[in-house]
Amino acid sequence: MKSQLKIIIMFFGLLILAVITACSDETGPAATTTAPRTSDTTEKGGSLASQLTLPVDVSITAPQTPPSDEPVAEPSPSVSDRSTSDLEPQPNRLELCGTSEFGKGAQTVRLPLRCIRANYGLDGPNGPPTLAPQKPIKVESYVIPSGLRKSLAAYWMNLGDNEHGVLLLAPKDWNLLSADVGANGSHGIRLVHPDDPEQFIDYFDQGGCQGCLIPNIGAYFPKLKAWAEEQGYEVSPRPEIIERTMLTPNLAAYRKQTEKRRYALHGVAYQEHGGGSGVFRSEEIQLPASAKATATAILNLFVALHPDSLK
Repeated sequence: MKSQLKIIIMFFGLLILAVITACSDETGPAATTTAPRTSDTTEKGGSLASQLTLPVDVSITAPQTPPSDEPVAEPSPSVSDRSTSDLEPQPNRLELCGTSEFGKGAQTVRLPLRCIRANYGLDGPNGPPTLAPQKPIKVESYVIPSGLRKSLAAYWMNLGDNEHGVLLLAPKDWNLLSADVGANGSHGIRLVHPDDPEQFIDYFDQGGCQGCLIPNIGAYFPKLKAWAEEQGYEVSPRPEIIERTMLTPNLAAYRKQTEKRRYALHGVAYQEHGGGSGVFRSEEIQLPASAKATATAILNLFVALHPDSLK
């Protein structure tokens, strides 16, 4: 596996694939959904501000893919695990493509929509991937904090079938470092501050590689470690996770150790599991510790797009 990873990094230096096996009979968790609808709420779920309090130190469904123990391409390490200084921004793969709408009624806010042109490992079933979503993005369930409405933008990436995509929030002037969709459904996005590569957002979804994602479920969700090992996979400890909060049985918020004293690295992970397969995806953000409100707002959208399926 490590040799495959080295080959991927050597020949596809910008490759970033996610951390999930979407190999259930369903298309995936509610947080990654079909292309946005024009009037209905795109996703259910409350604001992370009411569910997650970041420590002081601080979609839109993937197309269904068959489970596989042999991914087409191994995922590269998360940005938090390696420097982004060797990657070059890709302005030609990031375009302003309209606006997106959040909230409803008096709380409705329109943000710029920046569309990401990904690298695709396989042609989609509905022709070449389009850059912009087929329908306007509208997320009624999530309200943008008033103090951040001028500084944030929505970022959207087509997952290749022109029906599903990934929706993120980020500062409106950030650069794209990489965006990839593998043939097995794995996908990932890296966004970075234009002047400071230590500030980044990293999104992962492991797609159909159960051998890649089940160990991650066990590592990020300690109560599921035994389940992951029962599937025949070794679960490696994640000592870099120094704080963890369970928001729901399927959602975990965490903080990782960072070598940069004035920065804070936070993330939220989502899992589904059953039988010998599962789903795992995560979003991580590193910002100056003073930018806690921005980090919280960005991760709040991930949580709002992954409602508690048990409710």
